[in-house]
Amino acid sequence: MEMKVSEYIEKVNNSNILGITSENSFRGDLQNLLETLLPNLSVTKEPMCIEYGIPNYVISEEGLPIAYIKTTDIGTDLNELDGSEDVRKYKSSLRNLITTNYLDFRWYKDGELITTFSLGELKE
Repeated sequence: MEMKVSEYIEKVNNSNILGITSENSFRGDLQNLLETLLPNLSVTKEPMCIEYGIPNYVISEEGLPIAYIKTTDIGTDLNELDGSEDVRKYKSSLRNLITTNYLDFRWYKDGELITTFSLGELKE
């Protein structure tokens, strides 16, 4: 299912406004968005455990993992996630890591922060 960024933001906000969501509530929507934005890559939600833990997504090209994504609950400060033991292990071990709270994203390459971006803001 193709999903525009604006549709993704709307779905995330509408779900969040209900006040009954958890971190897992948005995983399907993020997978749909990633598959739309990265049509030549494979996006696997809830992949098998790797040596360093269990990321929430793996992005693969021709069957080879090229990036991993670790999520936290919507609205959570990414500094909290990025300081966690799991993410510290990922950053020191994985070539490409993306952390996200479903609206804000950080890309780490070889443990170094490359860029940050936000898709939007939460509606109150």
